[in-house]
Amino acid sequence: ETARLTFLTIPDLLQTEQFKSHTTVDYDILIARLLDDHRFSALLEGRSKSENSGLDLDLERWVIKEIDAVKNVVKKNDLKISTEMQLLQQSLDIKLTQGISGKVKISEFEMKVLDLETVIKTLQTKLNSLSELNKYNGVRDTNLQLSHWDTLNAKQVEIEDFLHNLKNELKACKLLEGNINERINLQILETYSNNSTILNSLHKEFVSRKDLTDKKVIERDVNRMKRNLEGKVRMELTKVKSEIENVMTKNKEELLLAYAKEPSCGFSVEEIVKEALEKYDADKTGLFDFALESAGGSIISTRCTENYEISSAVLSVWGLPIWWESKSPRAILQPDTSPGQCWAFKGSHGSVVVKLSANVMVKAVSIEHISHFSSPDGQLASAPKNMSLGGIDGDKVIPLLNFTYDKTGDPVQTFWFNSHQLFDTVELNIMSNHGHPDYTCIYRFRVHGDIAREERIH
Repeated sequence: ETARLTFLTIPDLLQTEQFKSHTTVDYDILIARLLDDHRFSALLEGRSKSENSGLDLDLERWVIKEIDAVKNVVKKNDLKISTEMQLLQQSLDIKLTQGISGKVKISEFEMKVLDLETVIKTLQTKLNSLSELNKYNGVRDTNLQLSHWDTLNAKQVEIEDFLHNLKNELKACKLLEGNINERINLQILETYSNNSTILNSLHKEFVSRKDLTDKKVIERDVNRMKRNLEGKVRMELTKVKSEIENVMTKNKEELLLAYAKEPSCGFSVEEIVKEALEKYDADKTGLFDFALESAGGSIISTRCTENYEISSAVLSVWGLPIWWESKSPRAILQPDTSPGQCWAFKGSHGSVVVKLSANVMVKAVSIEHISHFSSPDGQLASAPKNMSLGGIDGDKVIPLLNFTYDKTGDPVQTFWFNSHQLFDTVELNIMSNHGHPDYTCIYRFRVHGDIAREERIH
């Protein structure tokens, strides 16, 4: 770099006043003199030494840094290996003490040994590469590095010795495993052969291979089990029968005692049947229906609900149909609930507005559908499910009740609620059915409540 700067300043030097008087300059002679000058050589040598010493120092620092990194890795691996060795030694001691077969654990130990060998090979490769790098770069101060190499080599030898001993212990464990199994089998045979009580209990609880293949023995055992089971069943039946008789006797005595104390509380089957018949005659609910068409109820509107036309009776003359029956929403206000006598509308959503026969404080509504016994397929998919009731006050619809009709319940289901407002018009909204994709059927809609005082009929 100094020589280059010197050569670059020569043209500027030639332009000074000292060289203007010369007409020609021999550059080759000038350069040769500069190169032969001892001061130029000393300058180049000093510059080269300073740069070489800097490079040597940087290289030495880098090598020391790498060696420290390797030492840290070796320390970590040494700690890890020591921990693994302790765990392996503890596991081996426990398995040997308990005398348990350790094939799976031994295979795990062998895998860990292989992993340790791989780690050692990796460390050896890295140490060799660092050694080659050190030789190539010619680091002068090698005493410290040699001590590191010796420490690492000693560690390597120690680990290799431990691995060798560990392999020998694993081989001994495998041999010991076979000996332990043989000893256990012999001990079991000796114990069972010398103890007749154990053999007898085993014969009672288990069967031999010969007994399993002998049909006579199997039939004998099956018959014995059958007799035992029948005996147990008869005992249980006798016990249950006795308990039932005791309960019936006790209840009979309690009823007779209660009737003796208060004869007016007695009842009879005839009274129960009579009460049920009276309730059935009273529109099946025992409540007055203010929506009944024959009592003054009527259909005002069905909003946007579209009727579903199903097959019905047709009156024809000479093969020409002149009249057929069509079920309108009025069917839900009439008492006839025979199969097919219903109002059917398309889909599962519908509405109907009903004018009541009087101004009523509505307390309950009843929904009726046919029983599953009256259905051809025993299904009630067209029955309504989720519904709501609202009272109409002018242009407003006041919500009163949300309810659900259970198709598995009684055909007539009544839903009660609290209301203190009088209505003469109500709206029934059907929001879903029990699964029919085409239509929904309503057989009967009843409204129950208390009539207004001014409209009471005496």
